[in-house]
Amino acid sequence: MPSANKTSRRERSEREISAILVLHAKGYSAQEINDEIDVPKSTVNRIIQRATKSSDGSYHHKKRLGRPPVLNARAHRRLIRHVDRNPKETLLALCTPSKSGTLLSRTTTRKYLQKGERYAFRPRKKPFLKPEHKKERLRWAKVRRSWEVEDWAGICWSDEASFELGYDATPNWVRRPKGKPYESKYLKPTFKSGRSSVGAWGCISLNFKGPLIIIPRGQRMNQHRYLNEVMIPHAIPFFETVCEAEGGAYWMDDGAKWHTTAKIINYCESYGVIRMPWPPQSPDLNPIENVWHLMKLRISKRRHRIRSIKEMERVLLEEWDKITPEDYRRCISSMPRRIDLICKNRGSSIKY
Repeated sequence: MPSANKTSRRERSEREISAILVLHAKGYSAQEINDEIDVPKSTVNRIIQRATKSSDGSYHHKKRLGRPPVLNARAHRRLIRHVDRNPKETLLALCTPSKSGTLLSRTTTRKYLQKGERYAFRPRKKPFLKPEHKKERLRWAKVRRSWEVEDWAGICWSDEASFELGYDATPNWVRRPKGKPYESKYLKPTFKSGRSSVGAWGCISLNFKGPLIIIPRGQRMNQHRYLNEVMIPHAIPFFETVCEAEGGAYWMDDGAKWHTTAKIINYCESYGVIRMPWPPQSPDLNPIENVWHLMKLRISKRRHRIRSIKEMERVLLEEWDKITPEDYRRCISSMPRRIDLICKNRGSSIKY
């Protein structure tokens, strides 16, 4: 049950106070004012006395101190330090006395966290980066820091992606200050593992979109399948198209083991395909990853109607056809900004 009010007294509104003072100025007595606006005589007399004693003849509310804070400044700093050391702790765990010295409610804890500019965000998913990964990413970015958008027109971006039926991951929350989403302790690392329901391969450049190839169910990609089912029938023709239009081109695929075998490298060299070096653990530098993300967002809206592998394959082809030139150009046009961010972050993860 809600607790009963300790007193029936209430703050008089500005309108009531003005009415009392106006009637008093007209010569009304306290009893007459009480009869007129139904305010106790004691309240009328108190308001008139305070207005009479004020320098300008008006009524001013007394300043109230209010309820004292639950945490003092020292306890608040202690809570914030603990959150900075343990940004992934739940709100319920932060309420306990071991964090601030006082048992808090969740509402009060949230209030003090917001006062200390520690807000709840969903953690970004990024590959785990070792120090040597960051060095290679930074070295790669510095070489291309002077490139403009037009310089990226001759890059053929290719990659594989997997799409699971009905999958809609909901990440946990992380508490951090604003403006620091990509610090290591606030990230949710992703690793190269997990199930895949339908695999697909695609490629894009600034001015061209290649085909989408569905990887047959139950078959894993390897160097032989990559060469015979992707490179020869699809990748090489797309590369030649871009090379002819742009006066030269580079082929980009990541460090997957079937991309870097001697057989694939020798085949590319025999056809004059120049492969662009690629730093490890760097999907945030590959604009086709953003195209995959766009497709997954669109497929997620239809996931409840996709009930089989065949339906997923059909939807994948439909959504790939709906990818417009503006969609992939926007992704590739962000490369100069990505390079700048990599250099500023010394090779650490960036927002893309």
